Amino acid sequence: MAVHRGMQFENRVPYNMLLEVTTEDLRRNLANVISRAAYGADPVVVTRRGRRIAAVVSIIDLALLQRIKEQREARRMEEAQRDPARAAARSPRWAEDLAPFIG
Repeated sequence: MAVHRGMQFENRVPYNMLLEVTTEDLRRNLANVISRAAYGADPVVVTRRGRRIAAVVSIIDLALLQRIKEQREARRMEEAQRDPARAAARSPRWAEDLAPFIG
């Protein structure tokens, strides 16, 4: 568990150093969490009852995530136009992409 400005963060994913904070700690320390995400560029994962439910990220990270999502969607649309039957049968990849982050 890491401590930042008197706040305890759990670190359940050591390989990529995601910090975690409970919803209760988030309510008490919102300004610190926002500062850490905005200025330290470190995302903070929010948990409730031990389950990951949200993340606080910098605006730069949000823009990057939106760009990735748009590019992925454009690629899927192109694939669907080339082979509609295959695209309809394919399962969504987002579940596979998020599996390591969902508790």
